[in-house]
Amino acid sequence: MSPVDFLRQLWSGHRVLLSAVGLLLLANLALGLTLQQYLVPTVNEREQQLIQRQAELRGGSVTGDSPAQLFAQGEKDLGTFREKIPPHREFTGLIVELQNLADEAGLDLAEIRYGHEQEKDSDLLRYTLTFTLEGSYKDIKQFVHAMEQSPRLIVIEKIGLQGVGQESDTDVRLQLSLETFFRAGVS
Repeated sequence: MSPVDFLRQLWSGHRVLLSAVGLLLLANLALGLTLQQYLVPTVNEREQQLIQRQAELRGGSVTGDSPAQLFAQGEKDLGTFREKIPPHREFTGLIVELQNLADEAGLDLAEIRYGHEQEKDSDLLRYTLTFTLEGSYKDIKQFVHAMEQSPRLIVIEKIGLQGVGQESDTDVRLQLSLETFFRAGVS
């Protein structure tokens, strides 16, 4: 029997089975091409991203610092920051500084209300100061600018401006609420 006759006889007796095998071969070929053309490059790209991110985590930041080095630097920076917070005895110096800034701006600082509270889990005292100044807008602006330039850690909590007087539209009232910190128990 010749190979052509053999194939004819095989086809006539097993058409359904041969068609199924042929379809499976075509599906296998299509899946193989999809795998090679799309899935493998996508997986390789994501694997490279994973390796890169793992290397960044193990090696630290972009600068190459390890987590231990970053922690040590953070501790050092925190220590430097805490040294810049003055001891509690310097509170009167803050009041004198605010008075001097007001005098230099040509404003009258008559009364400062203040209160303090101990920061939770810390030796820091948070002081809140509230006061009102009246004067020209230019003088108020000069005072606020000078206060912002102070080397002290001063946070402007609230600020309010209001026009005063009817004959002069340049006079304003400044209401300020500030926060600052001092180290407790340091003499």
